[in-house]
Amino acid sequence: MPVPLDLDLEHHHDAQIVIDARMDESAWGEAPVIDERVVYWPAPDGVPEVHARARLTTDEEGIYVFYEVIDPEPDKVRVRITLRDNMWGDDMVGIYLDPAGTAQRGYLFFVNPAGVQADATRLANQDDVFAWDASGSPPGG
Repeated sequence: MPVPLDLDLEHHHDAQIVIDARMDESAWGEAPVIDERVVYWPAPDGVPEVHARARLTTDEEGIYVFYEVIDPEPDKVRVRITLRDNMWGDDMVGIYLDPAGTAQRGYLFFVNPAGVQADATRLANQDDVFAWDASGSPPGG
């Protein structure tokens, strides 16, 4: 399942990140590169067939994640344009955030190659709740 990493992200006063599939803002140059990855489905904890890495940075507006994925067989990428939270069966990348570091409550964020997003909350020993939408407030706060 997820690979736990304790990250100390540099906080920028104003990173001015533009969501445009490019990494040309200066804040990305200081962002840690994360290439720890696992397969979630269909074989949990399997060895990934593609090379993927992420960079993370943050400012007053949010946490930004930039994924770089290199697939040796791009014609086999599974992707659909579909409704939010409904991309299961597609190839995707994602991140779990546990802001309190307790392994009791976390937030999941996934995206497929077409930019379709899924987000959920995770509570220890419970199913993920995909009814939550990250653009709003988390349930209970």
